[in-house]
Amino acid sequence: MLPELVLFGAYAVFFGFVAVFGWMAGRGSHEDHEVQVRILGFSRRARGASILFVVVSIVVTVMLLRELPKQEDELLAARCFLIAFNGLAGYTLAETFGSKWTLTCEGIESVSWRHGPRFIPWAEVEKVAPHPWFDGWIVRSSDTMTIYVPGELKLDSFEWFTEACQEFLSPERYPSKWR
Repeated sequence: MLPELVLFGAYAVFFGFVAVFGWMAGRGSHEDHEVQVRILGFSRRARGASILFVVVSIVVTVMLLRELPKQEDELLAARCFLIAFNGLAGYTLAETFGSKWTLTCEGIESVSWRHGPRFIPWAEVEKVAPHPWFDGWIVRSSDTMTIYVPGELKLDSFEWFTEACQEFLSPERYPSKWR
């Protein structure tokens, strides 16, 4: 009985931190009614989880640095682990806070910290299809430019994306489950 309570408490604390950090991170999506623009961003849950991931990576780094392994091969493994863990934490933080998708009546634009702005006019969208490996969608233009849009679990106001596809694209160019 006691181990189950401890596990439940650990889950409650973890998801509590995700909720608090998500609240601190603010809302990822917003609408500008004057110029009729909708800007999509990652959800509070995704942004809060990325902050929590960075906090955990800092705690793990401090713990490992306090008790460095003595043997050379263990020290090398610890360094590799820290580089990979902190690199992944930094990547998720940069991805969740540094990526936006803008929906206008002209088209869709993606801005990411990994690449410059990408814009596809609605008239040039060839197909919106599910991503083969990730929870998300690929917007493909006729000139082979692509924009990745995360799925509804990761993105705030995902319904704005589906509404824009329905409004500006013919039904054969977006998934039938959105109709």
